[in-house]
Amino acid sequence: MPGPSSSQTSTTPGYNGGNYNGFMPFFEASRKQFVGKANANWQATEQLGFNLGGKYTNDTYPDSTYGVQNGYSWSLNLDSTYAYAEDGNVSAYATQQNMQRTLNDYYFKAASGSGGSAIPAYGGGWNNTLTTNATTVGLAAKQGGYLSGKLTVTGDATFSFATSNYGTQVNYTPLAAGGVANPCNAPANMTCGNLPGIKNNMAAIKIGGIYQVDKNNRFGLQYWFQHLYSNDYYYNGYQAGTNPAGMMPTQQTNPSYNVNVFAVNYTYTFD
Repeated sequence: MPGPSSSQTSTTPGYNGGNYNGFMPFFEASRKQFVGKANANWQATEQLGFNLGGKYTNDTYPDSTYGVQNGYSWSLNLDSTYAYAEDGNVSAYATQQNMQRTLNDYYFKAASGSGGSAIPAYGGGWNNTLTTNATTVGLAAKQGGYLSGKLTVTGDATFSFATSNYGTQVNYTPLAAGGVANPCNAPANMTCGNLPGIKNNMAAIKIGGIYQVDKNNRFGLQYWFQHLYSNDYYYNGYQAGTNPAGMMPTQQTNPSYNVNVFAVNYTYTFD
């Protein structure tokens, strides 16, 4: 496939791959997906059981010259339940998820300047890879039999740790004034390499109870606390002192938060 020529402009098909016929948004492009799943159960004792499951997906976009080319994901989860009493049990679970996708694109810069500061036209392909790793662990408990068997108490704690990383490889050499080679990771370019990890860590705790008044009426009460910590270099550009030239800083920060929720519900069951 021939690349853009020096006579191309921003309206020329193929310019930066933005409107080239081979460029398709991944959610509209033709896709081949292969999926594999497996699951296993083991009842170790009458009170203790284990469940292990996994899933793998592989995606390819055969008709896309530019844009997302391929991707894969896999997940593995393990959970176990121990029934220590007729009305009580404890469950523990852990999940590991991984994802990666790769995209290709094309960059073209027309010739500019004159004399000793002239920069000839140049360009070429580049690719970008996104990887995400997430680990989730949790513990849950349920105990019934209180208040003559009418009250059941539940509790759940979940912790999740996720990191996403971008890496870009530029398959051409940018030029500086006079057509001098200027590496893609030079301060004037900064168009390749690996970026800092984007982190999203979450913790959630739920405590509740269900009171069965009679066979038709039931009340529920729950308290839910959730905390999110995120760290994304994207927001550095909104801070005074690190914002790009010509852009007013808004002082926006990473979307971290604490949430407290109280919930009350009533259920009536018809005979």
